[in-house]
Amino acid sequence: MYIEWEHIFGINNSADFQYSTATLKGVQPSDHNSILSQGWLAECTHGKIKWYQTRSTRVILKNNNYKQFDPSIVSAREFDVDNIPKRELDHIYDSYCYHKGFKKYFEIDQYHAWDKVIGYYDREQYLCAYSKLRRYSKSSVETLMFAWDYKDPKLQLGKQSLWYELDLCQQQGFEQVYIGSAYETSSLYKKNYPGFEWWTGKEWSQDLDHYTWLLQRDSKGVKSIEDLSDLEINP
Repeated sequence: MYIEWEHIFGINNSADFQYSTATLKGVQPSDHNSILSQGWLAECTHGKIKWYQTRSTRVILKNNNYKQFDPSIVSAREFDVDNIPKRELDHIYDSYCYHKGFKKYFEIDQYHAWDKVIGYYDREQYLCAYSKLRRYSKSSVETLMFAWDYKDPKLQLGKQSLWYELDLCQQQGFEQVYIGSAYETSSLYKKNYPGFEWWTGKEWSQDLDHYTWLLQRDSKGVKSIEDLSDLEINP
């Protein structure tokens, strides 16, 4: 394995600032547990996996209870890659982006052989939400994304779905569930799940106060290159 850097932008007149991104190359399936434990996550683009470094988060499942899912609200069904109802999922994702005011950033046909989808059905057995999971090894899985149509916001399906998925992964013998990157206050909810940890860049931390402070700082916004440079000087 090796790290490939792309040096995208920099200035050294008004401030001392460089912006670079790192991609991990030459990754084999046997490497997955090791690199996940070092803050790397994967994204699928044009059918290929790209590994990137991030403020990763995960939940250690051992000795914790995740049986919070209420099956009277929604029921769940698992789909493997070869039988995913892509048209229905695409419609849900469009509704999700419209409700959130997001630009659509996820192409519905981007799936890898490691992936599976959990569909969530309302009381009328209407497919109203889904999660995409990626199984990296016998011990590690990631909840890549969640989307729902928001026809009934009171259901709080985002929280319900993650409880279901953590419990399911625990039953299936996984040891840890990676739950994506954590930036801005929209990621604060992740700390409420038993066994939560976040990647500092050098170690996994359970310091929830510092995690909260970082996310709140993220959300204050950066309005200039000088602001970013200040963050490097005063992390």
